[in-house]
Order: sequence, then C-alpha cells, then structure tokens
Amino acid sequence: MTERFGKARVEKIGRIWVLYLKGTPFERGFQHGTLMRYVARTSVDFYRNLPSAIISRVTGKDITNRQAFRRIKRHFLKKLISLLDQEVLEEIRGLSVGLGMKMEDVAEAAMISEIIQCSQKIVGLIPFMPRFWIPGVSGTTVIRESTGGSLFMGRNFDFWGAGYWDENPAVIFHYPDKGKVYCVISTAGFPLAGYTAINEDGLSLSATALVTHAHDAKGKPAVSVTHELVRKSSTINDALSLLDNQKMMGSWSFALAGGSELEAAVMEVTPRKKTFRKLEDHSIVITERSSENDPTQNSLESVSHILSSKARNDRALFLLRHLKITTGRIADILSDHFDPLANEYRSAGFTISRISTLSSSVFCLHTKRFYVSESKAPSAQGGFVGFELGNEFHEEVESVGRIEISDTPEYRVTASRDYYIKASFEYLSSADLNRVLSLLGQCVAIDPSESTYHFLEGIFRTMVGNYKGAVSSLDSALELERVEHKKDIISLWKARVYDLLERREISTKAYAELMEKNTFESIKRSASRCRRKPFSEKDLSMIFVDFANGDTIEPWW
Repeated sequence: MTERFGKARVEKIGRIWVLYLKGTPFERGFQHGTLMRYVARTSVDFYRNLPSAIISRVTGKDITNRQAFRRIKRHFLKKLISLLDQEVLEEIRGLSVGLGMKMEDVAEAAMISEIIQCSQKIVGLIPFMPRFWIPGVSGTTVIRESTGGSLFMGRNFDFWGAGYWDENPAVIFHYPDKGKVYCVISTAGFPLAGYTAINEDGLSLSATALVTHAHDAKGKPAVSVTHELVRKSSTINDALSLLDNQKMMGSWSFALAGGSELEAAVMEVTPRKKTFRKLEDHSIVITERSSENDPTQNSLESVSHILSSKARNDRALFLLRHLKITTGRIADILSDHFDPLANEYRSAGFTISRISTLSSSVFCLHTKRFYVSESKAPSAQGGFVGFELGNEFHEEVESVGRIEISDTPEYRVTASRDYYIKASFEYLSSADLNRVLSLLGQCVAIDPSESTYHFLEGIFRTMVGNYKGAVSSLDSALELERVEHKKDIISLWKARVYDLLERREISTKAYAELMEKNTFESIKRSASRCRRKPFSEKDLSMIFVDFANGDTIEPWW
C-alpha cells in the first residue's frame, strides 16, 4: 500500500508506517499530519493530557481545572514554545494544520518530556500541594564495538502509553530543503527528531531523560537539541561540540554512535554540568540514571524504578561482554527478560524488556543498516524490519530482510504480559478499577509465580475496598518475591492495609521494623510517616500506580 500527498508518500511494511517527507519544515509537518490524520490524533490527545491526568491522581484533587493551574500551565507552555528553534516550531505548525488540531495542543504532545518536568514545577508553585516525581523518557541503550571495525547500537525506548505509541510505529524519512537527510524512529504524529534517529552519514542518536531535579527555565527543550544534532552532525565530534555549546532545560543522556568516522560516545547534559563518557572495554550501556547519581538519596523517585535501572544496566553490560555480538544478538539483548536481582526469568520483574518498551531499534552502523521492531509493547519481543540507509535516503526502496529474536519467551510470559498491558491501558484511559482488577486476576492465573502481579492485585484490591483480599494478595507477593528491597515495599503496603482495617497493633510493629532495616530512605520515611499517622483512604486516593515498574508514584510533603 502506497499513499501520496504532494511530494510525500507513506507505505506500510508489516505494522510499521514508513513516511517520506520532503521540503521545508512546515511542508514536511503538513505532509505528515495529512497522511496520518486519522491515525495519529488519538495518540496526540493522550500525550498532551497525560501530565494533567497524573497530577490529578497524585494530588488527590482535580487541580487541572482550577483557574490558577490553567493560568500557570498556559504561561509555561507559551514559554516552552518560545524556546523552540524556528525549524522545529514550523514543523509543529505544519503538523497541526495537517492533523486539523490546535498548534498549542500538538506542541504540548511533542514536548511531553519537558511538560512532565514543568508540571512538577507547576504543582510546586501552588500552596499546600505535595511534591512528586514522574518517570520520563527512559529505556536501555547498548553500544558495542567489535573486532574488524564493527559497531552496533541497540535501543529500547521506554515511556508511558502502551497501547498508544506502539499502536502505530513509524519510520519517518526527512528530506529537508536544507541540511542533512535523516530518519526518525517514532510513532505516527510525532515527526520530530526527538528520541531515536539516524542521519545520512550513519550517525545514530538515542536520547534518555536523566533522573535529576535540575531544571533551567531558559534552557533549550530536548526536541530542539536532537533536531539540530541529526541535521548538522557528520561525526561524533561534531555532535559533542554542538552539545557542549547547548544550555538545556532538563537533564538528558545522549548516546551517539556511527557517523563518517565510525565512533561512539555518550554525553550527559544537565543545566548544571556536562559529563562525557567513553566506551569501556568496547561497550557502554545507558539507562535513565546519571553515572554520578546516588539512588539512595533521591527522596521522590520510586524504589522499584531505581532497582529497575540498575538491573537493566548490569544485565545488558554482562550480555554485551559475554556474547559474540551480531545484529541478532543485539535484538536478543533488547528482548531479554532475565531479572539479575532475582536471578530468574520473569514476566514483570526488573528486566530489560518491559511493558513500557514501546519501540526497539538495532543499528548496524558499519554497514549503515538499521532494524525496527514491528511488535506491540514490549516491542523487542517480535520481528525487526530492515532498512538500508543508502537506498532509503536515495528513495530506492529495497528490503534488507528481517531479524528475529532467538529465544522466544514462554507462553506464561507473553500471555500474562498481554493482560498486564491491557490493565495498564485501562488504568490510564478509563480508570475503571474493577476492570483493572479483573485483568490483573487473569495475570495471576496465567503466571502465578510472578510476584508483581500479586502485588498490584493487592494494591487494587485495597483501592476498591477489599482489604482482606488485599492482605492475601500481598502475602502471596511476599512469599514469591526474591528481591529484598521489593519485599520492603510489599511489607509497607501490607502495614498500610492493616491501618485501613484499623489493626494498628499490627501495622505500627511493621512500620517500626521497616524503620530499623537497612533499606532505602524513602521506604523508612514512608514508614515513619504512617507510624505517626495511620494510612487513610484519603492517602490511598493520592496514589498513582506505575505499571512499568510494578510500584506506585506517591506524593511527598
């Protein structure tokens, strides 16, 4: 199937939309919006509304409809738009016209990472509102340099929105009137060179938001920086020089590989400083944690998110250094579901492949070929479609085959994950807790050995008022869990349920034991607060469940 609009066209290979956009930034945005109008609007609406939905749940109040919040939000969005490069702004304008949507709405979705960071700042400006931390663009990026001049990069893009982003995977080739030809691996409706891209010189880019609270309201949004990188850089040194001269709004890690000189490097950029990382033992792994970040001192971030980042980093580095690396092996690493902290394969543990993995790509940079997964989340579990830079950038469509993962997960893993993703989708889209609970029950039935399913079942049973059933689920989770710090989280929740059952003699003892343990400070702080004041239904209404990490996002006063 090929559809044309002016100088642009779109094809579909398997489940992947492949777009070829030509001309000025506005023209390319307009072409994309027109070709994808009836495909992309739902996703754009979801992402522009996501921060407000999370804020309302975490604060326990629908502050997003308050005049003060709307006024501050408009101010922040106007400020963000004013910081965009002219070319990026023009592309967003064109896209909005093509989609038939307001430019501000499309810009809000396109800058979702900046909006998430700013939303937490906005709430902080409102008196008596709690602080909290929302996970941003994350994932796992691996780079491996092998003998004979081979260079590979693999990328798992992890983010909110399973059922939206992965519903319409897109490979978008840009033929600008000025600058380098480049390709963006994204989803329909998000044409900017935001998170994963490669240009005509074979320079590939993977951008990941870092877990820090540093923020500069006058800095450049990430979408402008990445857009400039792929349009102007031929070598790693070009890209690093460009990054070194940038003043950024947020904190990001940029993995760069390939280019005309076939090199690799990582630059961590925050509003306060920049850190350069080289390949160590011919390998490097990037997750969302800064190389200098102390996980135990972050009072807002969930413990499970910290554990997940560490586990993915350690597991990927181990595989890179112990496998004979090929294009297929990189795909295998991206699809890996072994939890090194629990020392077992898991359906929903601290694994590289997760339900939040919305897009997966493999770059074979010495041959200038790349492969994009056509599967739904977790995207690396299926086949990858191949593209060859020389042919595509000269508009000569030629298949370069596929790659398949060598180790297909067991039925219990894939089937239970499908229900888990449906539960996550229902929670974000409809907030029907009974429906979510029913889907989690299916997860437990298919894979009763996965503690995360029992744990979240316990949380949702608590939310619907089935406190005794929640205790039973949490007991099962405690019995099955192999990661000690995760047991502490489950124990904290079990004590909370006993508070709701008005069994303070049990809960206070459990809180005291957690406060004395060698565990994360955030767990001790939560236990201390609940020991002073019983956990209540009001507290429960301010909990937001993070399915990707099998944990909760909670306010911190």
